[in-house]
Amino acid sequence: MKPPALIALMSIALVSTARAELTIDDYERSKDESQTIAYVIGIGTAYSWANVSLLHDMQKPLYCPPLHLAINGSNYLDLMNDAIGAAKSRNVPPDVTIALLLLEQLKFTFPCR
Repeated sequence: MKPPALIALMSIALVSTARAELTIDDYERSKDESQTIAYVIGIGTAYSWANVSLLHDMQKPLYCPPLHLAINGSNYLDLMNDAIGAAKSRNVPPDVTIALLLLEQLKFTFPCR
């Protein structure tokens, strides 16, 4: 594949990826829909598996929940709602992806010491 064609293909992929992510505005419009709920739980579950992988590789985890706590879908939704509230109070732009907000909320709520 020639470089210009590769660049064009990468640009299309990046635009498609960007549209696949939910923003704060998207979340607020659809937070009670099953697809949005599944999306948030999926993001949280992915971060949990990332933590497992990091710990397996003897690296620092993204966040450190208590050992006795099994974070479930309801917890991820509560954390997401807390993150949205905090973002609004800090005037975070409404086009920020909620995946980043959830990760930052997990790190804030469960810091590694």
